[in-house]
Amino acid sequence: MRLIGKWAIIITALICLTVFDCLAYPLNDMWVVGELYQNWKQAFTFLILAWSILVGLATHSPTCMAAFLLLAWSGAEDILFFLFMGWPLPARWPWLDDAILIWPKPVSLNSLIISTILWGMIAMLLTYLEHLEKAKREDALWDHFW
Repeated sequence: MRLIGKWAIIITALICLTVFDCLAYPLNDMWVVGELYQNWKQAFTFLILAWSILVGLATHSPTCMAAFLLLAWSGAEDILFFLFMGWPLPARWPWLDDAILIWPKPVSLNSLIISTILWGMIAMLLTYLEHLEKAKREDALWDHFW
């Protein structure tokens, strides 16, 4: 599979995850308090992990699975959520202050954009390096037979 095809799968999966989050948002009012909210956060985390496994299976690439996880937890999904809901992007994002992939703290719109760009570039670099390595192996295999 070409690199552009793999990234199409990663971006499509991120958009589908965000759409699911937007559709489930009205249920958050019932889950804001205590244990139910924690269960929702855990369920959404498991959904992200399951989605990443599907990305890995669809692309035959663990690196693409990691790229999806980096984008999902770096702030990209949060920005997409606000854009899809048609809400203005807030200047401060305090509910993301304990997110480990978002830097610098406290989380502001600028730090969220910086984090998304940084992790997006790392994800692109990882998938590109994997693509180069596979191309080298295929060339070596071709040279071996001819």
